[in-house]
Amino acid sequence: MRAPESRERGKIEVDTNKVSLRWAFIVPAALLLTALLSSCTFHPPQPNFDLCEEFEQLPLTAVSGDPPAVVFEDPGTIKVMHGSGNARRADGHFIKVQQSAELPDYANQATVFLNGWDLSYAGSDHHVGGLGTLVARVRVEPRKLTWNAVGILAENNQDEAYNWTYYYTIVAWNDANLHAMVDHNDAEFYCKTKEADGSDNFFQANNSAMSTALSCFPSFLSNAAFASGRTVAVLPRGFGFVWSDRDHHLRQLGYNLESSEAFIHHQVFDKFFYYKALNGKMNPLPTPPTARAGSGFVSWNSYAIMKDDDDRRGYAFADWSPAWGGSDVSIIQPAFSIEPQGGSNPVASGIKTKPEEVVVDNIPYKYAIPMLTGWDIGYEGTDQHVKQIGIWIDEIKWTPGDPTRTLRYKVSSMVRDNDSDPPNYFRHKVTILGLGPATGAQIK
Repeated sequence: MRAPESRERGKIEVDTNKVSLRWAFIVPAALLLTALLSSCTFHPPQPNFDLCEEFEQLPLTAVSGDPPAVVFEDPGTIKVMHGSGNARRADGHFIKVQQSAELPDYANQATVFLNGWDLSYAGSDHHVGGLGTLVARVRVEPRKLTWNAVGILAENNQDEAYNWTYYYTIVAWNDANLHAMVDHNDAEFYCKTKEADGSDNFFQANNSAMSTALSCFPSFLSNAAFASGRTVAVLPRGFGFVWSDRDHHLRQLGYNLESSEAFIHHQVFDKFFYYKALNGKMNPLPTPPTARAGSGFVSWNSYAIMKDDDDRRGYAFADWSPAWGGSDVSIIQPAFSIEPQGGSNPVASGIKTKPEEVVVDNIPYKYAIPMLTGWDIGYEGTDQHVKQIGIWIDEIKWTPGDPTRTLRYKVSSMVRDNDSDPPNYFRHKVTILGLGPATGAQIK
């Protein structure tokens, strides 16, 4: 149901002892010295406000979900599992859960990454002030993998109950048989440092330098172990969006983790520096050489869109992206782009979940794992309230040794308001993580 953009609200006093939505992904105070809500008093965060510390102090919420299902296993070498967790919050504050999975005896390495998300208000539809999902604090112990996950969906009042489901994929392996490693520098803390550091696998930024709803944020990681292979694969582990002023209708939400390459280069202008950590920017090569291939670096671009019917509106964006390295690591990355939507290009309408089954054959690797690294979802024609929004991979099929080397997966999406069934759409990108060359396959 489409409703007027403004609503009657009482004044809201911000409790600085709680996590506030408008600082959920720590929009810098210096960039937002205006009233956040049209009908409430603005209270800037305390000078020592720290997103990472706030996440650490959040209490755990009860989580439900079946144990992850086995996608495939090659005993002694690798086991891949896929699952989901879901939780509910009676208000619009963060949900934080902790989950774990048993690992096989032979696995001395393991990781988990985000492979989808689904958020819905428990009651009626509403404006959106911010939303996001994050997998973090990944810890590998003998025969056990443990992690935290954080989610949020809220409008400015932060008093609406919501449901949250996230989808994850686990990979456990023996690095003597499969030469791969993963960067887990946030195992003990949500963020490794509070300042920009080459090893931090997260950043948050504001789209203030952009002229449209589309934003591009270059970032990088540095880990000496990446130099052991020619390819470094960047994994999706979390994202966050929050409007800079107040809640709004939503027309489009987009994300694209693109162009990962074992390469780094000098950044000349401040706005093109690599984004790192909390409000940080970093130039890893301030003196010659002006570019470097390999040597433990990987760089990429994170593209983001948060849009209502306006061509551009300020928002903050956060991204969490660890990386795989090693001589057995490769990726297949399809071309994909996101751009701001305008006008109307009608597609199938209705509130039903939109599934798409994908079959990819002739993959030149011994093992193949799909990673949801790009998506573009929203309404056709005009912005709307939101009842439910999400995109996720819920089926993966791969059989080691299959001569056709065929990967199958199903991706589904839902974008709807409460009762008007507005036309909606989704597009997606899956990057295929390839591990080890397949027998007889030609890899150039």
